Amino acid sequence: NALDVLREDHRRIKDLFRRFESADDDTRAQIGRRAIQEIQEHARLEEELFYPEMRRAVEDPNLITEAQESHHVAKLLIAELRIMPRGKRYNAKFKTLSKAVLDHIREEEGRIFAEAENSGVDLDELGREMSNFRMGFERPFRPGSFPFAAVVALVGAGVGLYFKFRDRFTDTQTR
Repeated sequence: NALDVLREDHRRIKDLFRRFESADDDTRAQIGRRAIQEIQEHARLEEELFYPEMRRAVEDPNLITEAQESHHVAKLLIAELRIMPRGKRYNAKFKTLSKAVLDHIREEEGRIFAEAENSGVDLDELGREMSNFRMGFERPFRPGSFPFAAVVALVGAGVGLYFKFRDRFTDTQTR
């Protein structure tokens, strides 16, 4: 179930926040990196799969817009944390991130999940898609999606390089 997948992510993230609070500075740096990674993976899962489905299905699509803005705030804080030296300011900013994410989780698990349960969306199928996505199995290629564009670009670059250097390859083989 999609909500179970997201709740498990929330549990792991909240656990990392709790561990950060009681850790020494060296351990905080490790926990901070792990929490940031978890948050980014979770946000990508929601933004690419969960939120688009919910935007179509919930009565108030502004709930989804607000959730996306919460993600934006978290991304800004994460960008700052990634370049900050460890210490008191880093710890304070990480605590600000944790408060923002915890507020987002409460809002999501309260209002958005309730709407999702009543939306008619097949949450079991969406949960399977989310699990596959997380394991690296993207949705099928479609024009405009990053993987499709990347494949087209790589194939184009390969063809271009072949034609640019094909004479060199054929010359060395005939010598």
